[in-house]
Amino acid sequence: RLRAYRQFINKIWNASRFVLMNLPENMKVRPAVPPSDTLDVIHKWILHRTSALAVEVDSALSSYRFDVAADRLYHFFWHEYADWYIELVKPALQGSDEERVPALAVLLEVHDRTLRMLHPFIPFVTEEIWQVLPPHEDDRLSLGDESRTITRSAYPTAVASWQNDDAVVTMQLLKDVVTVVRTVRSEWGVPPSNRITAVIQGASDDIVAILKIHMVHVVNLCGLSVLEFADQVPRNPETVRRVIREFEVHVPLQGIVDRDKERERVTRELEKLIKQRKGLTARLSNESFINKADPEVVRETREMERDVGKRQEKLELIIAELTS
Repeated sequence: RLRAYRQFINKIWNASRFVLMNLPENMKVRPAVPPSDTLDVIHKWILHRTSALAVEVDSALSSYRFDVAADRLYHFFWHEYADWYIELVKPALQGSDEERVPALAVLLEVHDRTLRMLHPFIPFVTEEIWQVLPPHEDDRLSLGDESRTITRSAYPTAVASWQNDDAVVTMQLLKDVVTVVRTVRSEWGVPPSNRITAVIQGASDDIVAILKIHMVHVVNLCGLSVLEFADQVPRNPETVRRVIREFEVHVPLQGIVDRDKERERVTRELEKLIKQRKGLTARLSNESFINKADPEVVRETREMERDVGKRQEKLELIIAELTS
């Protein structure tokens, strides 16, 4: 657990370096966050989630569930803010002022508020980072003021104008599609530099409209050359098919993946997993291990055996696809 949380602190530090790296030189005051209805869906979504997080953490702290508060903050920062929003906002930060200024305003606001919520748990790291963030124009304590400290800043609360359930629904759809295409790339060994095509089949008019409006985010995160839409896609052994909700995603890989070499690679990985699983199963079948080992070690071994089993099943399905 110490190793895992050390990695989390590194994640916070690296995300903070990314924010600071994208600030204009000598920025003394941060730009104000524009009205939510004028922003792109990725900004609407992260502002909604930041506002909701403040409510969740406050509720947990008020009921002395410090574990719940820490868990909410951990998963928001790592799995929503860092893994998704920071990746999504990168193109805007390199774009025109019309894109870059509001993106920077939202990025700074969310980073600031998250640091303030994290502060009771990790005060030294949050203070160190917060000290170098440019303040709001109406902040009575300016950058470099010795009395300026995150401890004296207001603890974040909900912002009613940031409430946006539609943005959450839209982002979940985009995340579902991106996750599927990225998983296909990973499973089939598609090199990161290769731009590929994805075809959406059988989606409703509403879903097609949403994906077309926000296509740029899907294309960027999936490494696509194009995202297409069709009523029917002919079956082809060189095309990977995945089902999302009520529609399908087809990823043509002809000429991109060498099926024989990829099957050999996956087979080698599967053989290692089978050997690893046999070792874990043998340990769990040993009554002496079950009765004498630390219960935490036994629990972790069981979890590891389940995880390896799931990975084995997935690799077997991939080999079946590559062989068909």
